[in-house]
Amino acid sequence: MVLFGTVTVIERASAQSKIPAGPGAAIFEDTCTACHDAETTIGMKMTKDGWASTVDDMVAKGAKASDDDLKILIDYLAKNFGDGPPKVNVNHEAAKVLQTQLELTDKEAQSIVDYREKNGDFKTVDDLKKVPGLDAAKVEAKKDQIAF
Repeated sequence: MVLFGTVTVIERASAQSKIPAGPGAAIFEDTCTACHDAETTIGMKMTKDGWASTVDDMVAKGAKASDDDLKILIDYLAKNFGDGPPKVNVNHEAAKVLQTQLELTDKEAQSIVDYREKNGDFKTVDDLKKVPGLDAAKVEAKKDQIAF
């Protein structure tokens, strides 16, 4: 099922080759890779609660799946992309995800989004520290959880 956005056949085939097999793989493919490439998710590591929160955020943004499928999806994500701190791509995530995953204030998270929209993608932690109103100490403390 396509939720929002489109994925080309080549992108879909590439994503399929990276998706671990198992219960929930098809739901992952249909639900997540409709908008994100598989690499984005594969690079993230979260607890089950972290994945549940992320899935809730995606549903709020328009992702569509049944409640039963969402439970299977969360279990699949936790099993295959669990353990360790979550990686948050500051070039792609919405302010709410940045706020939650990096423990930022709403204003700090929105400042990141506004800055990247005006100036382009971040390439390093030092680039991120240039965001006006963002506490550099918070960025430094979470640098191992930040992806670009």
